[in-house]
Amino acid sequence: METTAEGTVLSEELKSALHEYYEQQEIAVGSNFRCPHSDECERAVAPKLLMGRGSEAYVGSRYGDRFKIVVVGLDRGEGAVDVWGRSSEIERLPTDGKGLNPQMKGTLATLRAILREDECENIWTQFAMINAAKCCYGNRRTVPDPLYCECSVFGFGELSLLSPQIIVTQGKNAKKPVELRPSSIADDWAKYMVEQHPSRDRTQELVASMEWMIDRHIHEIVLGERKCLWLETPHPADRAGRWHPFANVFLPILGRILHDEVIAP
Repeated sequence: METTAEGTVLSEELKSALHEYYEQQEIAVGSNFRCPHSDECERAVAPKLLMGRGSEAYVGSRYGDRFKIVVVGLDRGEGAVDVWGRSSEIERLPTDGKGLNPQMKGTLATLRAILREDECENIWTQFAMINAAKCCYGNRRTVPDPLYCECSVFGFGELSLLSPQIIVTQGKNAKKPVELRPSSIADDWAKYMVEQHPSRDRTQELVASMEWMIDRHIHEIVLGERKCLWLETPHPADRAGRWHPFANVFLPILGRILHDEVIAP
């Protein structure tokens, strides 16, 4: 399937809107980075650690062509490129998963689970990705928790501009921007979803497990005047080993539900 003019135009318009947003908030990559939360963040970490500044969104060239999926990741801001540079980096990634780091392998698996086989051509072009943190300090492998809290308002601003149908959060701190909007999903939605996706072996225990899984991992939030579904996942590089059981057992079912609810219609 070739990129449509409509999808390309929307992608470029969103990149321009995001760039303007970063400039207004003074968090654009480059020498003009003057985040208003810098003082709070510097007080929250050890002094005299080098600060990696800036982290802008990735918007695929086919984002919004047929659907809108945004992944919220935990990459560090250090060494980031602007919204146009990130596009050229990610769209060149292999679609067979070879050579990818754990986060992007997990992202690929999640997109495939949601889009299904018939929608996976040029998969990297079809989604957007933002980072929950815009900065990092020193050579730390992870960003200190307080930074995610301070950055959450910026992540929410990015999500509002991207107006997704599905949000995927990778790990605990990736939830911070989304948690600014409470879940509004109906109490019986998980039960309804189980009924819509029957299993061959519908034991009472299986039904209860599926309801728990859906209730735990799929939520609904409101962005502006639009509702969207939120898939909560472990981080693909989770050190406690939560990702692989989730990806092998839960993700195929949750992905099918999201596909049927959002992509297929």
